[in-house]
Amino acid sequence: MNEIAIDDSQREMCAVLVMRTMLTDYCDDTGVSFNDVFFRFVTSPAYKMLFDYSTGLWMEGPDYLRKGRLNLFPLRDQLDDFLAFFIQQGRCDETVLSTRRTVSYIITMSASNSWDTYQDIKDWYFEKKLTTKYLDKIYRIIDHMEYWQLNGTLIGCSFL
Repeated sequence: MNEIAIDDSQREMCAVLVMRTMLTDYCDDTGVSFNDVFFRFVTSPAYKMLFDYSTGLWMEGPDYLRKGRLNLFPLRDQLDDFLAFFIQQGRCDETVLSTRRTVSYIITMSASNSWDTYQDIKDWYFEKKLTTKYLDKIYRIIDHMEYWQLNGTLIGCSFL
């Protein structure tokens, strides 16, 4: 089977089309002006993800983008890079392994949960009635996941 190579300019064109269609549909449904919706959208994490072509969000349709479902599967391929920051910070092997298990579990569970935001994941864990200490640990990992997705690094950490 022949694969067709798609360059970044084509990905950008698709992303813009998906974004415009989604915003237009939203405006038609709600009566909110396009400019208001556009300026809110371009400051959102979804906008950043849409134009980060590695997420594949640019290939999805406007309904998928509008739903806002959090796509964590790209993190599966970046998990070793994500964990490298924990190792760089001198975290012990047990912490790195525990973080790997937690992130892998969240990614797996995202396939069967309609999480739109990282707060939705926190709320899901909160409903599990976990101990406060364990819940705080999970929340820190989720915060790092969100920051990683938006910035490609961990909170308060940089690769030297």
